[in-house]
Amino acid sequence: MLVEGAAMKESLLTVRVNGILLSESEPILELEPGRLFVPASIFRTGRLRLPAESPTHVSGVGLDYFALDAIVGAHYSIDESTQAIDITVPASAFSYTTLDGLGNVRTRATRPDPGLFLNHDFQMFYSGGRQSLSGLLEGGFFSRWGVLTTQFAGSDLINSFVLRRLNTQFFHDFPQSMTTLTLGDSFSAVSPWARTVAYAGVRYASKFATQPGFVPTPLPGIAGQASQPSMVDVYVDNVKRLSQPVAAGPFAIQNVPVISGQGEIRMVVTDLLGRQQVITESYIRSSQLLRAGVSDFTYEAGTLRLLYGIKNNQYRSFFAAATYRRGISDTLTLEGRAETQLGTETAGLGAVYAIRSVGTLSGGMAASMERGRPGQLLYAGYSRSQQSFGFAAQMQMASPGFRQVGLREPQKATRLLLQAQVSKSAGDHSTFAAGYLRRDGRTEQDVQALTGSVNVRLYRGFLTVGGTYSLLSARPYGLSVALVMPLGERTIAMASGESSPGSRTASMEVSRSIPLGPGIGYRVRTSNLDDRKQEAAFYYQNYAGSYGVEGGQGGCGTSVRLLERGSVVLLHRHLMVSRWLNDSFGVVEVPNAKGVPVYVNNQVMAKTDRWGFALVPWLVAYNRNSVRLDDAALPVDMTVDLEERMVVPMARSAAFVRYQPASVGGATLVLETRVGEAVPQGAMVTVNTNPAAYEVELRGEVFVIDIDYPAVVHAAWPGRKCDVRIAQPPANTPVPKIGPLTCKEIK
Repeated sequence: MLVEGAAMKESLLTVRVNGILLSESEPILELEPGRLFVPASIFRTGRLRLPAESPTHVSGVGLDYFALDAIVGAHYSIDESTQAIDITVPASAFSYTTLDGLGNVRTRATRPDPGLFLNHDFQMFYSGGRQSLSGLLEGGFFSRWGVLTTQFAGSDLINSFVLRRLNTQFFHDFPQSMTTLTLGDSFSAVSPWARTVAYAGVRYASKFATQPGFVPTPLPGIAGQASQPSMVDVYVDNVKRLSQPVAAGPFAIQNVPVISGQGEIRMVVTDLLGRQQVITESYIRSSQLLRAGVSDFTYEAGTLRLLYGIKNNQYRSFFAAATYRRGISDTLTLEGRAETQLGTETAGLGAVYAIRSVGTLSGGMAASMERGRPGQLLYAGYSRSQQSFGFAAQMQMASPGFRQVGLREPQKATRLLLQAQVSKSAGDHSTFAAGYLRRDGRTEQDVQALTGSVNVRLYRGFLTVGGTYSLLSARPYGLSVALVMPLGERTIAMASGESSPGSRTASMEVSRSIPLGPGIGYRVRTSNLDDRKQEAAFYYQNYAGSYGVEGGQGGCGTSVRLLERGSVVLLHRHLMVSRWLNDSFGVVEVPNAKGVPVYVNNQVMAKTDRWGFALVPWLVAYNRNSVRLDDAALPVDMTVDLEERMVVPMARSAAFVRYQPASVGGATLVLETRVGEAVPQGAMVTVNTNPAAYEVELRGEVFVIDIDYPAVVHAAWPGRKCDVRIAQPPANTPVPKIGPLTCKEIK
C-alpha cells in the first residue's frame, strides 16, 4: 500500500524492544488514528518476524512501515519526557534460532603430493638355544589419485623365510560425498544376519569419517524460547554439557552431546534480569539408528579369499552383495541386504525403531534359495541403555536350508543364537553385570553359559571380579579377579588371579606406558601357582622409532625378545625416518633450521633434522590439525612466520607444510675479554655511534642489527667498559668470536 506523507503524524523516538535499545532516533508514524507504524528496519534490527500483511510504503519518508498491532501480543508505551517508545512483544514474535551443540564444521582435505612409506615391525626371539625373527612389513604409495598399500608378515624369517601376504588394496576417498572406492582385498559389510568374509574385488561404500563434523546418527535436541537475550545451560543426566548465549525468540539446540543411550536433558534459560525457566525432556539414542534422510550403503563384488593370513592367494567363487540402510525418521531406520554366490541367492529386510522411555527395538528376516531349496532366518533384538541401568537381548533363528555367503558346503546355519546382558550401577563406585549365551548349532558345538562381573572403585583403584559358568561343559566354571591401582599419569600396578578346574594362576605387575612423544616405558611381572614365571621389559621411543627388550624366566627356561618398530618415508625426494604410521602424517620443512621442535595439536611430535625437515606422525585424517614451531629454538638472526597452520590430510597420506625463514639483517657475535673470559650476561652493547643497545646473553653471545663495517663494538657492565674494532665481516663463520676487548674500569 502506498501512503502520501501529507496527513500523517511523525515522531522521532528512541525505540526499545523488551528493554533492549534498537535505535536512538527513529521516525514513528501515526497513519491512522490510534495506530502506530514503525519502519521495517526495526524488524530486521530486532530480529522480529515480519507480519503476514504487506508493508505500507510512505512516499514522503521513502520507507516501508508495519503497524505495531500486526505483531500478535505486542504492547507499547510512549514516555514523552524521554521521547522513547517501549515495545513489549512475546518470545514467539522473534525469528527462530537453531544452534548446534557440537559446533562442527565441514572440512576440506588437501590432496597429497606423491610419496612412499614403509612401516616395519621386527621381533628377534631367543629361547633354549633357538632364535627366530618375525616381522611385519607394510608398504604404501599415496598421491592425489588415492592410496595403494600392501602388507606382508613372516613368523620365522631365519629358519624359514616365508612371507605371507595380508591385504593389498587401493582406495580413493571422496570427502564431498562421504564415500570411498576400494579395489583389492577387503572385508564385506556388517549386517545383522550376514557373515563377514574376506574377498578381493571392488567396493563402493559410504565413509562418514571423511567429514568428522557430520554426525550420521541422531543426537537429541531440545527447544525453548526467550523474550530477551539469555544464557542457556544444558545438563545431560545432571552433568553440564553445554553453555552458550542465545538471542531473543524461539530457539532449538540440535546435536546435544550425550553418552548413555537413554536419559534426561534439562535446559536452564537465564535472561538478563536473572529470571530462569527450566525445560526438561527425555531422550533416546542408538548407534543402530541413522538420522532422517541419511543413507549408509555398501556395494561390493569379487572373489572370496580363503585361509586369510595362512595362504597368500587362495581365492574361490564369485560373490556380489549390496547393503543399504536409510533413516526414515530420527527414530526409525530401515535396512536391507542382498547377496549372491554361484548357485545361491539371499536377501533380507530389517528395521530399527526407538521409543523414548522404552528402548530400541530391532528385527527382520532373510530368505535364501540354493538350487531350488529355500531357507529362512529371523532375528530380533531389544536394548535399553541408561546411566545406571542397561539391558540388551538378541535372538536369531535359521532353518536347515538357509544359506549365506561365507558358509561352506559342509556347514549349516546355526539353529538358534540367544544372548542377553544386564548391567546395574550402585552409586558412583560399583557396577554389576550378568549375561547369558546359548547357541544351538547344526555343524557347530552347542554352547550354554552364564557370565557375571562386579566392578568396585576402591579409593583410586578398581577391583574387578568376573566369572563364567557353562551349563554343558564337564569343566563348568572359570573365575578371575583383578585389582588395578594407578600410580601416576602413565604408571599402574595390577594384582590378578584366575582359577578353573584345570589351572590356577596369580600374578603381580607394575607397568609404565610409553609417552606420546620421546620417552621410556617398562613392565615388571611375576606369576606363581601353576605358572611360575618372572618377566621384565624395557621400552624406549624417540622420533625415529620404538625399541624394546623383553625377558622372561620360567619353567621353559630363559627367553629374550628384542623389538624394533618404525617407518621410512620418501617425499619430495627426501628420505625420513619416523615411528610407525597408522594414519595420516605430516612433513614440515624449515630450510637450514636444525633442531626446531614441531608442535602438532599442542604436543611436541618431532624436531627438524640437519636439512630442516621433520616428520610428524599421528595426524587425524580429515580433521583440522594445528601445526606450529617453537621459535625459542630458532637462531636469533632468523625470522619465520610462526602463525599456526591448520592441516587437513587425506587418509594414510602426507600433508606438506613449508616455513620460509628469512634473516633479520644482522649478526651474532661472541665477545671475549683479554683473559679469554666471555663478556657477562646482561652487559649492554652498542655499535659505532648508534644509540641502539643490545643485551648480552649466555656465553657472551649478542645479536646486533644493521651492523656496518668497519665497526667499533662497545660493551659496558657494572664496573667495566670495553670496546673492540672490527675491520670487516668474518668470513665463513656463522657465529664469530670477537675479541679481545680493550677494557677499563669505571668508578
